[in-house]
Amino acid sequence: MKWEEIEVLEKVKNGEDKLLNPTYELNIKGKTKGRLSNWTLEETNTYGYDYTKKTLKALIIPSISINLDNLIRFDNKEHEILYILNASPRFNILHLKRLKDDTY
Repeated sequence: MKWEEIEVLEKVKNGEDKLLNPTYELNIKGKTKGRLSNWTLEETNTYGYDYTKKTLKALIIPSISINLDNLIRFDNKEHEILYILNASPRFNILHLKRLKDDTY
């Protein structure tokens, strides 16, 4: 199984825009190893085709703590964490949603 480097990012509030909405910058919280995984037929039936079509499933090695407020970056693309399944000590399973460019 080929593992790739994944960056775990955290959003840090750095001010407000003209409409007083908070603005954030992304800081690297840490790095770990992980890989994308395919949805199984059973998972597609459980979660539904619309969910599995729009999301990714990733396996990561739990070397740092991750929560739903963090973002994941691999292949120079940011992904929002929708769900974390803790399968420690070997790995965690994440459901990810790809963010559009210039989202944060």
